[in-house]
Amino acid sequence: MLSVLLLFLLPVGGGIPAGVLLARSQGLAWPVTAGLYLVSDVLLALRLNSYFRNPEATVLVVLGAMIALPLLVRRLRGAGSSLGAASRRGGD
Repeated sequence: MLSVLLLFLLPVGGGIPAGVLLARSQGLAWPVTAGLYLVSDVLLALRLNSYFRNPEATVLVVLGAMIALPLLVRRLRGAGSSLGAASRRGGD
């Protein structure tokens, strides 16, 4: 479990998918994997908090990300579905 948590804590890309695959290969149930991911988010938020002198600024950054990321995902999913529809029609 520690190896999965350490992969989730990687600050650059690849850590989350690799952590999920490692958790699956180790036979961890998805609630355990989600819990490890939550713990990694809390630890990273605490580390991020040390970069800001004002804790309220950290809260604003985290809240902004919580609002912006779902909007970005919805937009990307919408773009992906329209691309898929165009490829099924033959690129018209």
